[in-house]
Amino acid sequence: RQSAVCIHNAMQRKAKTLLFAVCISLLTGVGIVSASKPVIRSPREASTTGCYIVVLEDTTEPEEFERIVSQVKDLSIDRKLYAVVKNVQKAVTVKLSAHVLAEVLKLDRVKYIEEEDLVEGAALPWHLDRLGPAHVQIDHDASAFGNGEGVDIYILDTGIEFGHEEFEYRAKYAGYDPVDQYLQGTDNFKRMSGRDCHGHGTHVASLAGGKEYGVAKKASLYSVRV
Repeated sequence: RQSAVCIHNAMQRKAKTLLFAVCISLLTGVGIVSASKPVIRSPREASTTGCYIVVLEDTTEPEEFERIVSQVKDLSIDRKLYAVVKNVQKAVTVKLSAHVLAEVLKLDRVKYIEEEDLVEGAALPWHLDRLGPAHVQIDHDASAFGNGEGVDIYILDTGIEFGHEEFEYRAKYAGYDPVDQYLQGTDNFKRMSGRDCHGHGTHVASLAGGKEYGVAKKASLYSVRV
């Protein structure tokens, strides 16, 4: 009888723990698929894309990354990669069914999974709106004289992803990479020749001369990595 009472009490404690976890999950939007690797759910009122962002640990090596991405792709609904990020963060966006989330979380180096929200940007980007006269507040209107054709802009940053569609082949190597020059001869040296090693420089270049969001949409962009 004493053994039966102990088992009953243990089951009650387990049930209370599970109920508490479910309540926390509902309040915070964090799934309980795994205690150490959460699934971050979108708010109920949010619109979603139907995809999940699978985030890997920052220390994941390139070979590991490619292997895990292949495994995630095999587990996805349509075996398609909607986005792959390797530089600033290591992540991949795929469509996953609810019953395979736990399976993906079990993969090596997977840090967490986040449901992807659908976000709509403003018709006019903020940085273009602010180029108007100083006395004019944000009015969602920007008037530009010319498109920057014939102008050379030198981006002193982390480099530029030359093949990005925003630049329409207007992004070029300036012919000298100070970082290459400084690191040449060191261990694990990899010549970049102005190519972006982080992502920030490409972002800045697109603000200056990208075809959609740039100030000078036809200017030539030269990468100087610093």
